[in-house]
Amino acid sequence: MFLKFLTETVQQYHRIFEQYSHTGDLNCHKIDRPIFIWGAPCSGTTLLYQLLAKHPAVGYPQTDTFDPREGADLWWRVFGEHRGVMDVDLILPRRVHQICSQYARILEAQQKTRLLDKTPFMTLWIPLLNAIFPTARHFHIIRDGRAVVNSILYKLRYSKKKNHKLFQEEKLLFGPHPPELIDPLLQPQAQRHLRQWSYLVTHGQQNRDVLGERYFELRYEDLVDNPRTVMRWVLEHAQLDYNEEFISESFASELTNRNYKWQSTTSVEQSDGYTAHRAFIDEDLPYLAEITPLLQKLGY
Repeated sequence: MFLKFLTETVQQYHRIFEQYSHTGDLNCHKIDRPIFIWGAPCSGTTLLYQLLAKHPAVGYPQTDTFDPREGADLWWRVFGEHRGVMDVDLILPRRVHQICSQYARILEAQQKTRLLDKTPFMTLWIPLLNAIFPTARHFHIIRDGRAVVNSILYKLRYSKKKNHKLFQEEKLLFGPHPPELIDPLLQPQAQRHLRQWSYLVTHGQQNRDVLGERYFELRYEDLVDNPRTVMRWVLEHAQLDYNEEFISESFASELTNRNYKWQSTTSVEQSDGYTAHRAFIDEDLPYLAEITPLLQKLGY
């Protein structure tokens, strides 16, 4: 009996140690107020990421050509490829050390002081992110769900890019998998992604309760229609110095609001390209009613 008690006590101690000892990781202390951008896929996370990456203080995961890329693979390398929820029960000291070390190396290599990263998957990872980086500044970007799903449907139906082929073959859900979305690949494409958008927006807004004043919500439409004003708000929330050169460089050309595509009367098949046309087909349109209440709540 005593041996059993001792064993259980030791196991409990290890669980507590593994859950909380990450707070002393030296590499984590090097990551000062990291900046995370997330939201439903095709909502403008990449646009905001690319704009904010031009700030002289920030470092970020890069492609081979030094362009910003999303860092989901950094997390998957440590925690496994979770395309849905990642919660605090995944925390172990070695994992925390690994993710912090990867980010610390980025800052060191680029000689920057503030970390920037983005991925739509973070929308479902906030409890984990918040436990590891309790000072992080978060941006939740929201876009009209009809425009979001039109963009996703183009990728599923018409895109020639190799990295879209796996999704076109219906082997994997495009984007994060909210727990409420049951058997998504058995649902019609438009229906499942309209539901995905709805669930992700809802999860994202619920993250405000966890993050408090470190949560900032913005609209894609506001960003492209009034970028200078919105980016001033973004810099203020990110606690980054205002830099006129950064603002001028960021908006050397006008940003384009691409929400008009889903309302186009010309389908992709009839066009020279996808840039000004809709990917919705007539069979998809009845499913739009499912997201009407949330669209109205958001003011769309």
